[in-house]
Amino acid sequence: MSDNYFIKSGYVSQTTTETYDEASNSTYWTPYRLEITNVFQYYVYQYATQLIQQHNFQSILDIGSGPPTKIRKLIAPLIKDITLVDQKSLEPIVSDMLPEVNFLATNLENIDLNLDRKFPVIICADVIEHLLDPQSTMKFIVDHLDSQGYAILSTPERDYLRGYDCMESPKKEHVREWNQAE
Repeated sequence: MSDNYFIKSGYVSQTTTETYDEASNSTYWTPYRLEITNVFQYYVYQYATQLIQQHNFQSILDIGSGPPTKIRKLIAPLIKDITLVDQKSLEPIVSDMLPEVNFLATNLENIDLNLDRKFPVIICADVIEHLLDPQSTMKFIVDHLDSQGYAILSTPERDYLRGYDCMESPKKEHVREWNQAE
């Protein structure tokens, strides 16, 4: 593996990240930000819903879940065994939106959790581009994915969004962005 996680030579990754927020009284999750979570990565959660229905899966793990707007709308009506993993600042939001789910707070840069179980579906939607070192999150996924399970990862497609010649993300909160081939 390259230092740039398989991204083409010459690409410049950010050296800091601005998305980890340890405080649970954060003002990051404004009403507007909460509203737009209904839109982004919706197709990822639709796909997970299809898998749950098709295979009669009874549990799901969402890593870097953000506010569970799509989980609440699409997945919670189908299954009750839902585990969400994200930063502590989301704890009161998750508790308010879906108090029955299992929410675990951690820093995704260095996940220090062992759930002692496997999941048939794991979602990690538009998270890895925010991480300085995504290896901890990737290992967590591998360690908790059932041998016959599905890991659904998404990230913005750099070439589509920014053009083939893009050599760094203009978004300060994106450490790096991949294209489909990478």
